Amino acid sequence: MNQDVFAKLGALSTNKTTFLCKSEDIEILESPSDFYETLKSNIKAAKKRIVISTLYIGNTESELIQTISESLSSNPDTVLTILVDYLRGTRIEKNGESTISSLNSLLQKFGPQRVQIFMYHTPDLSGISKKIYPQRLNETVGVMHIKAYVTDDSVIISGANLSRDYFTNRQDRYFSFSRASGLADYLSHLVSSISRFSFFCSNPLVKKVGDNNIVLGDGCPSPYKTPSLFRKYANEIIQGFHSQWFLKTNQGSSINKFFSELLNSEFDTVVIPTLQMNPLKIIEDKLHTELLFDIFNNLSESKGHSKLDITSAYFNFANLHTNAILKSKGMFNIIIASPQANGFYGASGISKYIPHAYTMFELQFMERLKRRNRLEEVKLFEYHRKGMWYFFEDKDPVMTVIGSSNLGERSLNKDLEAQFTLITKSSNFQSRLSKPSLKGKVLFITGASRGIGEAIAVRAAQDGAKIAVVAKTTDPHPTLPGTIYTTVESIKKAGGDAIGIACDIRDENQVKAAIEKTVKTFGGIDIVVNNASAIFLKGTEDTPVSRFDLMNTINARGAWMVTKYALPYLKKSSNPHILTLSPPLNMHPKWFGANPAYTMSKYGMSMCTVGFSEEFKKYGIAANSLWPLTTIETAALIIVATKQSKLVSRNCQIMADAAHLILTKKSSECTGKFFIDETLLRQNGETDFEKYSIIPGTKDNEFSLDGYLDTEQFEELAKARKLSKL
Repeated sequence: MNQDVFAKLGALSTNKTTFLCKSEDIEILESPSDFYETLKSNIKAAKKRIVISTLYIGNTESELIQTISESLSSNPDTVLTILVDYLRGTRIEKNGESTISSLNSLLQKFGPQRVQIFMYHTPDLSGISKKIYPQRLNETVGVMHIKAYVTDDSVIISGANLSRDYFTNRQDRYFSFSRASGLADYLSHLVSSISRFSFFCSNPLVKKVGDNNIVLGDGCPSPYKTPSLFRKYANEIIQGFHSQWFLKTNQGSSINKFFSELLNSEFDTVVIPTLQMNPLKIIEDKLHTELLFDIFNNLSESKGHSKLDITSAYFNFANLHTNAILKSKGMFNIIIASPQANGFYGASGISKYIPHAYTMFELQFMERLKRRNRLEEVKLFEYHRKGMWYFFEDKDPVMTVIGSSNLGERSLNKDLEAQFTLITKSSNFQSRLSKPSLKGKVLFITGASRGIGEAIAVRAAQDGAKIAVVAKTTDPHPTLPGTIYTTVESIKKAGGDAIGIACDIRDENQVKAAIEKTVKTFGGIDIVVNNASAIFLKGTEDTPVSRFDLMNTINARGAWMVTKYALPYLKKSSNPHILTLSPPLNMHPKWFGANPAYTMSKYGMSMCTVGFSEEFKKYGIAANSLWPLTTIETAALIIVATKQSKLVSRNCQIMADAAHLILTKKSSECTGKFFIDETLLRQNGETDFEKYSIIPGTKDNEFSLDGYLDTEQFEELAKARKLSKL
């Protein structure tokens, strides 16, 4: 990266609380379910503190509350601190519960010495408006919107609240920091500081939470009775917090060295937290963002091609952002949520018009761009995450901003927000910042001349992956489409790079030569996809010995041998994966009785997954299996199945999309699993399965199911379908 560019970004840390860290201690979680599971895991492991700052906690989150309770019971020294918004946290939902009432069981069980629940109330809702504004509407005046989740020295920073939508299908951004004691202390102290001017539950013995047991601390003015005094009181607390942390983290020469030297042996990433609390006259993030835009504009004019991606759940940017975009000469991608992603979509009453209002704001903004001839430089997309990414010279981003703000006027002027700017020198982390991607990864895919193997290859190519297409077919078959060369052509059209390698994976020498050619061409191997498979669905009497040998040498032996010779290169990869297309190990006799030879060969592949996962765990190599819920229309299906099966099958793309999800996960944390395509996709937020149907309009219960699935898989599928429809 250009060192001058990096030095200019260093101005963002001037007079700021700043933390140096290692990117290897930062994990970017990719899905709502990853966020939820990581959060629960962190809570279970907490030994000294659990600090939660969020707008609200869903009043039906009994599992999360039970996880917290079990952690507190197991670790008697752990103290729980929760900060939520007063207006949102006391709102009574249809089930008669609120965030505060649902948390009261923790307060009663563990007492106020170990469980502290605080509620910030905006000073902007006071006087007559406090009395006449109804619930839901009163939250538009201003809320405590900071999202941060601290457990001991681990931190999750996100824009997500703690409710079912955010754990299942409302995608946000999630950065998980480990070994981050400084950042954890900062956030814990921030919550503690805000709690000094927040309400708290004073009597844990009162089962129903109400005004009589929600009080302010001694000396704190009322935000709605004496708002001016409250603002002054709160401002002094936050200013004191700022001063203390600036002095504590002002590492002077360390920070200067970080930005002046492109390489640093100890740290490769800077984290700069900034607060925006306009009701309390704290505008740190506003000033920080103005400086960020100034630096971006300067670099765009002096250093050539620069690009800033900006995302928000709602298109209602503050004038700060709108004016900066309109005046800048730089390139922008503006990525916003579709109306269907808005929480008010489909609501009753006046609320149902809110999503469409944001669409109107988009059209007005586009008209302003048109008048300034900026339509070519500023592009709009639809999305549901929030933040910024800075790109220089078409490379991966060197900077990102993550946090609670939706970047609108409300975030700037009404709410309490916390943003975090990350600037990194690590090329690996820069790559991870852009998106879950296989860009630059080298995949070795067997049986990739057609079908599922080809689909996985093309999906990876869309990210810019490099792929070894390994198969026997070099010349067109009279009845089967596809050769290694047609797949290579498809990969290159999709944006990837590829080589075709003619290889019979039953032959050890050919496998070794294919591995060596891949490494020589692309420099290594990051991912092995054991897709090649032979099929013969007959009983023992009708299965020739030659067919038995064919299936077992291609399926089980082939997967094992390919992995064996790829292993030295997988060990060198930063995120190595082995993905085998084989079923879950279901030992019910019915799966053996119909076609035992085939079942033995496929289960041999599955046993490779179990063995590889345990054996290679020490290297951080993931080994997983993927299997379809339904029959997939491939050449093999066409040969062995009836014509009716074709009518109720899905296309190969569903397996390709599911494989991409697996292969972009962190290898050290996702191994030994048997994934089912639809279940996995639904758990990660996919809701459109019509695109995978061969025959449009096919209903879920009309597809032909694949084999080897039983109660466990169907129960997990039913749960995923139910959650994805909420």
